[in-house]
Amino acid sequence: MRIAYVHYIETRDSAFNHVRQFVDAARRLGHEVDVYSPRRAAPVSEGSASTPSRRSRRSMIRTAAAKYLHEPRLLAQNVAYLPAEIGFLRRQQPDVLLARDAPLVTSYLISARRLRVPLVVEANAPVLESRLYQPEYWNLPILPQWLEGRKLARADRIVVVSQALKAHFETRHELDPEKITVAHNGADLSRFSSRKSWDRSIPGSFRAGQVVGFVGSLHAWHGPRLLAQMIRDVARLRPATCFIVVGTGPGYPEVQALTAALDGRIYFPGSVSHERVPGFVTSFDVAVMPDSNTYGSPMKVVEWMAAAKPIAAPRYAPLEELIQSGTHGLLFEPGDRHALTTAVLRLLDETDYARSLGRAAFEKARTELSWEQNARRVLQACFATTRQQGERRAATGPRAARQLATLSKSSPAPGHVDRGSYRDQYPESLEATHSARPRRSNSRS
Repeated sequence: MRIAYVHYIETRDSAFNHVRQFVDAARRLGHEVDVYSPRRAAPVSEGSASTPSRRSRRSMIRTAAAKYLHEPRLLAQNVAYLPAEIGFLRRQQPDVLLARDAPLVTSYLISARRLRVPLVVEANAPVLESRLYQPEYWNLPILPQWLEGRKLARADRIVVVSQALKAHFETRHELDPEKITVAHNGADLSRFSSRKSWDRSIPGSFRAGQVVGFVGSLHAWHGPRLLAQMIRDVARLRPATCFIVVGTGPGYPEVQALTAALDGRIYFPGSVSHERVPGFVTSFDVAVMPDSNTYGSPMKVVEWMAAAKPIAAPRYAPLEELIQSGTHGLLFEPGDRHALTTAVLRLLDETDYARSLGRAAFEKARTELSWEQNARRVLQACFATTRQQGERRAATGPRAARQLATLSKSSPAPGHVDRGSYRDQYPESLEATHSARPRRSNSRS
């Protein structure tokens, strides 16, 4: 199958790792994946962190304007995205367009409908997320939710990362459950292994005791304050324990400030490439997810499972889909500092029990949560979409049926996107969309 994959993620966004690993897995399974993104940015420098700096008056004016122009700007970007995506689809002539949805982006839907390309929408978060985690921006009323419902209703198939997100979309937009496929995030089993060597930057003194670790962007939904509070509690009760916090983000300064007294027992490597993450994870005796959201499938948790690490995580529905508490890890009540600390202490103290949880977590990751398994679920949605369109076109006449039969055999036009290693050819990436059968949007504001 030939898939056009369009996304709107910058390389410095941690979500880009999902895009890259899915594409690599789909190609390993023998499919052609042409990727396009209108957004490009240089990766964040290793070890960098966000720190306050003096701002000019012009900078402050820009910041104030950005508060009100953020969502209008996202909406206006469709004007630039649309011709580029139509050109991409015309050159690639894909069997299906797989589009990673983004707030207020509609260009992929228009492109797919205009060129009559089957459309599968990858939706990883509800549009309401921006209201919860981006309070610094003014939000357009009604329109974002209406557009979300319209895009999902017009898609031939939808892929989501959790049953909880599927239930949300079904309820809010009155969608047919049969058109929604759940594909949990995956892990690269060859890279995350308990046999990996420690990252060379980790202080040698950390090998003398146990290590509690976290990897993530330290945004509000990761609970940075709760993480810092747990670190202080565990450090006081287990003086030999050390801590590693990998990543930066809005909560980074607060975590550093609240744990400043632990100098020598806590290590902040800052932002690191995803290639280095396994070297940090392998050093963890306990991996901690202090907080999450009610719809996501945290990739970091799946990677910790693949590395056979004992995990403490909040009891949200999507995490319960990954971890059965007491079998694959320990779940605690969200936001409960005492429950989180208690879970971490138990995993530190009961080492045989902790190892058994890690082994069970690894087995589940191996059998259910690899990127190849994720790709197979997404590909099933793509195949179902092309079959559906084939049936519709066949019903309109034999000529249309013959056109569909020859679509996948079409030779690429000059200038087509290279299909080598995605790591080598990232900048040429995209996603497309399909014209679904006429139907009402089934959306509500």
